[in-house]
Order: sequence, then structure tokens, then C-alpha cells
Amino acid sequence: MKKIPIGRSDFKVLIENDEYYIDKTKYIEEFFKTDGSIVLMPRPRRFGKTLFLTTLKYFFSNQEKKEHLFKNTYIYNSDFFKNHFGKYPVIYLTFKDIRELNYDLMIEKIKGTIKVEIRRLLDSINVEEIENEIEYKVYLENILKGQASLAYYENSLKALSVLLTKYYNTPCIVLIDEYDTPIQTAYLENYYDKAINFFRNLFTAVFKDNDLYVKKALITGILKISKESMFSGLNNLRNLTILEDELSTACGFTKDETIRLMQEYKIEKELHEKAIKMYNGYIFGKDTLIFNPWSILNFVVEKKFKAYWANTSSNDFIRFLIGKSKDFRTNLEKLLKNESIEIQINENLSFRDGELYQKDNLFSFLFFSGYLKCKEKYIKTVDDEDALFCKLEPTNSECRMIFRDVIKSYVRDSFNNQDINELLQALVNGEIKLFEKLFSYLLRDSVSYFDTKNENSYHMFLLGVLTNLSYEYEIISNSEAGYGRVDIILLHKTDKEKPAIVMELKAIDEFEEEDKDDALNKAIEQIKKHSYISLVKKRGYNNILAFGLVFDGKRCWVKRI
Repeated sequence: MKKIPIGRSDFKVLIENDEYYIDKTKYIEEFFKTDGSIVLMPRPRRFGKTLFLTTLKYFFSNQEKKEHLFKNTYIYNSDFFKNHFGKYPVIYLTFKDIRELNYDLMIEKIKGTIKVEIRRLLDSINVEEIENEIEYKVYLENILKGQASLAYYENSLKALSVLLTKYYNTPCIVLIDEYDTPIQTAYLENYYDKAINFFRNLFTAVFKDNDLYVKKALITGILKISKESMFSGLNNLRNLTILEDELSTACGFTKDETIRLMQEYKIEKELHEKAIKMYNGYIFGKDTLIFNPWSILNFVVEKKFKAYWANTSSNDFIRFLIGKSKDFRTNLEKLLKNESIEIQINENLSFRDGELYQKDNLFSFLFFSGYLKCKEKYIKTVDDEDALFCKLEPTNSECRMIFRDVIKSYVRDSFNNQDINELLQALVNGEIKLFEKLFSYLLRDSVSYFDTKNENSYHMFLLGVLTNLSYEYEIISNSEAGYGRVDIILLHKTDKEKPAIVMELKAIDEFEEEDKDDALNKAIEQIKKHSYISLVKKRGYNNILAFGLVFDGKRCWVKRI
């Protein structure tokens, strides 16, 4: 049985090691025949973008004609293979590891990346045989000698494409992997404008009005950064986001591919059906269901249900963005309950001036990054123009885990674990007055950090505390119970003798001149009136702790039934 290639992203290494490969070679021809000489194909992280680009590299490259790599693939016996295999010079750059703390370090690392690619491509040719093009020869020679200005690097890919085309008498294929990784880091580290300026100059030089020297180009990343800031003037750029049908299954696994993989590795039917449900798919194009390869492959190896995709460090940027957004906090409860939110989709995102924090932009970013999926899309007229709207919800269980982690981070950033642990211990032990006191302390210290303006804000804050119990307790939030919707229920997952906790939350309404006692009584009456305790009893718990929890600014009060 072939080894599962966890983290393997180079097509040649994967094939020569005889590791498991889901054949995506038919999309080589589809890419080549797409309209537009430059294709931007954003996809969520860990979806096989690099593997697809390296597949293209080894297929088209006239310097690395490794026919044996393709012998058992879909494309091998096709006319397209005969006409195009090994026929083009290929320029390949990846920026996936460029995450530097400042602009100067970023530039130095990019210089090294470009220099390595120039040397790789020029070592096998005699540049002196190329007539004229003295300026471009000087550019590349000075780069290799370490004597080039930044302007030389900005023009390096253009110079390389010209010289290679002249030498081989055929235009180049240009492949750029993870183009936006350094841009995201630059945004976080406050050198975004300088980074954008460099990449704009680099890409404009090689792609604008350079059709004689670039036959086809593919650029991958996580999202499409606005054309105005990154790809200005590129009229030959084709955007194939996850909303498009073209190349929709070139990266990621289809449902059939996922099931076949699990069957080949003899995953029990019950387990693989559960995996399909837990890691259920992303919707690409009109209605194509796609699964994240990272989670599926890890599951096949470990046969354990974990948040494989959620627990990678590349979620840090997402956590940073949604931690800054009040719009996200407002919709967080809906997302955790798998309810849809209606969003106007913006395909031209910009990092400038806090634009990503704006409601629709942030959710568009989360959509294109794979954290939300579109359950329904439709066109509405906005300011006399047609605009695309989607009803979005978390893509799967892993994404809901990430959103729960965001709530945790709200709390964790303000308090130490000892404070939280003492509060939670008081709660699960039924020490209600101690819980009231400790929770009031948390509110006192957090009111400037967490926007506690209404009942929903307190609800989210309390959930942030309670998620620290998620390994032991099932946390039910705003769910139907009895004759209404209960705010929060905690049920121990394994011991039904432990107290089952039922909470109804209220924020004091100053407009109605309500006091804490009125609010507490209303909370208690609501628990009784709507029979919230019936859900708990139905689940087999008889040791029940039910109480109202009332908030007013930096204080809370508790009243037990």
C-alpha cells in the first residue's frame, strides 16, 4: 500500500517516492486552454496549490523532461501530451515561506529566491548565444553577482522571460505560488504599502504587454487582492476564484476522490461516513463539493477525528482579523449555531485603511479563505448595479472550532488561566455565590477590552469563558428547549451525576428603569415558563442547577431556582 504524502507538495518527489496521488493531470490542459494568458487561481490554504503548480512545472519544462513522472496519469496518452510536454521554458517562484518581520528582511529573502531561480534556468544555456538584449543580460548578471539594485530585481522576471524566449524560440510558462503570503505578513507587520509597491512593479514588468515572452502564467494564493493595489494595468488577467466552475476541482479532493481514498486504505464504512460529515466540503463553482486534502489525508493516517486544518499556525492571520472586528462578534453566535448570514461578496479585497474589518469585506475574506461556505447565492441591485450576495455559514466542524477559539482568545488575552479556572470550578461545583463574585471581577477588568453593551455581548463573553470546559462538557448555546430557546446549558459528557447547568441571561434595561431584582426574577420566570429544564431531564440528567444571571456594566448577579 502506498504511503500517504502528508505535507508533500512536490509532484516529482511524490511520484518518485511512489506515494499516493490523486490524478489531477487532466487540469493541465484545462489550465492551458483557459481564456486569458495570466490566470489567478486563489484557493484556501493546504488545498494542493503547490502540488498542482509543480505538476505544471514538470509537465511543461523543456529543461526537466521527466516523462516517467506522467506514465500512469490521465494525460500521458493524450494529443495534448504529445504536443506540449517538455516544450516550454518554465519560470517557477514560490513565496510561501516569506513571512518576515520587516520590509528589508522580506526583500532580502525574495532576492535570494529570485537569484536561485535565475541560476537554475541559466546554468543550462549559453546566454552569449542570445543576440542583443544587452540590458537584460546585465540585469541578470548583476543579480547573480550580488551587485544589483532593487530595480533590477523588479525587472528580473521580465529579463528572464525575454532571454529564455529568445534562446529557445518559444515563450515561457510562468508559475507563481503563494503570491499573497508576504503581503499578509506585511500587513500584520506594518510595511504593507512598501511590499505592495515591490510586487506591483515585479508583476507588472513580467506580465504587462509581455505576451511575446509569456505564453501562459498561473498565480496562486489564498485570496484575490484588489487589482488596483496589486495587478494594476493587467488587462490579460483571468480570475478563477472558488466561485468559478473552471479549474474548480484542480485543487482539493472531490467527494468521489475522498471516498475512493478511504476505501483503498480500508477505512471502515462507519468511520469514513463520519469523516465525510465532519470534514464535509467546500462549495466551489456552481455546486461542486470539495474536501480539504490536509484534513482527509491526516485522518486516513491517524484514523482519529481531530481539527487537523484548524490546528495549523496559518490560522493566525484569520484570528487577528476577526479578533479586531466587532461585526464578526455580532454574527459569531449565528455562525457557531451553523445559521446563515447574508453577505454582499467582494471579490476585490484590499488591505488598506482597515477595509478588511468592514463587515462584508471580512466575511468575504473568510469565504474565499475557506472558513465559510456559500449555501445560497443570488443577485441584488445595490446603487443601481447588480451585486452578488451569499448566505454564508461555517464550512464544517473544524471551522466552527476556529470560531470557538476566537471567543477563547477574547478572554485569554485579558485574564490569566488561574482566574478562569477558579471561576469554572466554582460553577461546576455549584458554588453560585463564589461564581457570581469571580465573574464580576472578570467583568470589572475586561469592560474596556470586551464590548459589553448588550445581552449578546455578555453571552459571547461568557461563552468565551465556558469554552475552556469543552473537553469535559457539552456546551449548548441559544438552543430550542421546552417551549423556548435557552441561553446556555452545560452537560457533562461522561458523568450524568455531575450537575447539569441551565442559565438564562439578562442585561438590565436602563431605559425601562429596571433593577437587578426585576431582571433576576424575569430570568427565573423564563426558565420556569418555558420548561428549559425539560431538555436536560430528557437527556438523562437529574442533578440540575438552574439560575438566572443578570448583568449591568461591570457587575453580575445570580439567582438560583
